[in-house]
Amino acid sequence: MTSTILIVDDFRAYRSYVRKILQGNPEFRVIGEAGDGLTAVQKASEMQPDVILLDINMPALSGLDAIRLIQKVSPGSRVIFVTAETKPELIRKAFEHGASAYLDKMCVEDELISALRCVMDNMLFLGTDSLAEELGPVQ
Repeated sequence: MTSTILIVDDFRAYRSYVRKILQGNPEFRVIGEAGDGLTAVQKASEMQPDVILLDINMPALSGLDAIRLIQKVSPGSRVIFVTAETKPELIRKAFEHGASAYLDKMCVEDELISALRCVMDNMLFLGTDSLAEELGPVQ
């Protein structure tokens, strides 16, 4: 079964890059894009995607604020943060707010498919060894 994806990032070229990573894989189908957190919430409500790839720093509504609203309007959607933010406190907040995975944008080409598969199998995913080292033990 194909999983549906909504890509949310304020940088259009990055959204296109992520779309290209996913295009060759029949397991995943991109059904929409958004350039800010508010539009992400609206599209999540309309499209009910299986997974939302969400940046943290965006105009209109941050990813951390958007995830709370997304969970209300599209409770079946899983959220994977794909961001350049690697501060341990943001990673912790992302998971506390309901994220299923957290990826560094610099590693997305190598880790996105693995993260999506884990999330679709109801597992959490924390990308790159460097993120895990920064975060330390998860409680």
